[in-house]
Amino acid sequence: MSGRGVGADWRRRGSQDVFWGGLFLSAIVIHVPSTPCSAVVRTHIIGYAWVLKLRNCSAIIGGMDHYRFYLPDLRHHAGGEIALPDDQAHHARTVLRLGVGAEVVLFDGRGAWCLGKVEGAGNAFLIAPEGFLTEEMPPVPALTIASAVPKGERAEWLIEQASQLNVSAVQWLSCERSVVKPGAGKMEKWRRLAIESAKQCGRTHLLQVAEPVTLKALLEGAGRALVLWLEPGGGETAREALTQLAADQQVMALVGPEGGWSPEEFSRLEKEVFAGRVRRVRLTHTVLRIETACAAVAALVMSR
Repeated sequence: MSGRGVGADWRRRGSQDVFWGGLFLSAIVIHVPSTPCSAVVRTHIIGYAWVLKLRNCSAIIGGMDHYRFYLPDLRHHAGGEIALPDDQAHHARTVLRLGVGAEVVLFDGRGAWCLGKVEGAGNAFLIAPEGFLTEEMPPVPALTIASAVPKGERAEWLIEQASQLNVSAVQWLSCERSVVKPGAGKMEKWRRLAIESAKQCGRTHLLQVAEPVTLKALLEGAGRALVLWLEPGGGETAREALTQLAADQQVMALVGPEGGWSPEEFSRLEKEVFAGRVRRVRLTHTVLRIETACAAVAALVMSR
């Protein structure tokens, strides 16, 4: 699929995009005691306009005024024509009906992109790169959302919103009370979804979707990241904790399973908090669904 070719899946989730667009901007006023509820509502309405602007591809970052195609080996093409992969060629030819001379954008998912022009629209859909290869830095701060897998389509919504909010990675957690145990087919589907989302929203670095790991393994590999454990009863707000974020520091947000952390996992997290390696924080005083918490913390972190 192309960046602006909105298929059935995207249309089906249009109302979700409107909601999360409002949430993105509403997160800016969360935890500000002096902000009246009406301001949050107004911000949510502004978010509606923001989403429509995004979906109409009015941004210019990464060539968002052109259809976008994902070519992971873009850097290896020093010159000459590039044949689009079959699935993208089919969409460009039969859905978008791009003809010879049409201008497009090519990106590799690792920060590189360039303009291109369609040179052949037959059985082999050929594009000739034009101009310089532009390199963009990864998102800052680098945010990893470490989350249990929500049920059904909610996992897909989580991936879409994380991609649109410029999250660096979604790290699935294998918790003792996890309900969903994703297999290889699910992982592949989510990674394809991250690619399609990148085409649409204009990001040049793909959202990484990682295989499930245990909480123990995750914490052992956290390094010097600012680890935020999202809990309704957290002692400080996520916004307060983020004031301690160093310029070059990564952020990791922990979102537990729908059945809650097991006693052993909860005890491990409390020990990490006591040791100063994890910050126990809240977004609101209410209990949020997994995908809601992930989108809210992503909006908060990436709007800094």
